Order: sequence, then structure tokens, then C-alpha cells
Amino acid sequence: LVGASTTDVQVRLYDPKVRLAIIKTTRDKYPLVRSSLAVLTQIKQGGDVLKVVASTIAVSSSARTARNAAWEEIQKRFYGQDLGSLGKMKGEPWTKRSKIAMEKNLQDLEDRLDKIDSGC
Repeated sequence: LVGASTTDVQVRLYDPKVRLAIIKTTRDKYPLVRSSLAVLTQIKQGGDVLKVVASTIAVSSSARTARNAAWEEIQKRFYGQDLGSLGKMKGEPWTKRSKIAMEKNLQDLEDRLDKIDSGC
């Protein structure tokens, strides 16, 4: 996002476990942000550099609709066929303990998503 003002782009939520970020930007800057995400290949997390592939799930005009789109995506990943996208190795069976832990993490994430409404 070279040349974009830092006030034009805010990361409202980032969760590496669920592999989800919610980015807030102005209406006129969203095409630049969206195209920048398409070519994003790595992010810095602490002292580490992580390789990533970013994609846009939804473009929303309010925090509420962004939160709802994010929650739908998370539920689709968790309850759908692609359980490997939430941190488990593909093909590895879900134990009762791991499901309980993931559901707790999802509840914590849902609480964080709810706070996005009030923070915008």
C-alpha cells in the first residue's frame, strides 16, 4: 500500500489461528487495498515472516455486514468439509477435546467480531 495514508487502512481484526483479517478502509481506497491483497505474499508477525495467500471474502459497507460475512465464512470452514482450514491437518480426525477447544476459540472470536461494530 505504498502511497496510501496509514489512516486510510486499519486492520480491525487479525486472527492467525482462523486465518482471517478484517480491514477497514475508505470507499475510494478499497480498490487499491483489494488489489494489494491479491499480490500479498508475506506478513510479519512478531519477529517472524510468514508466507501467505490472501483473498477477499467480502466487501462490506458497514462494520456489521463485515462482521456477518466473516462469521459466515468461519462457520462454513468449521462446519463444512474444509476443517483443515482451521488449523487441523487435513485428514486428521477431530477428537471431542479438539472440537471443544475449537468451539471455545470460535466463541472468543465471535466476541471479538462483536466488538468491531462498536469500534468503528
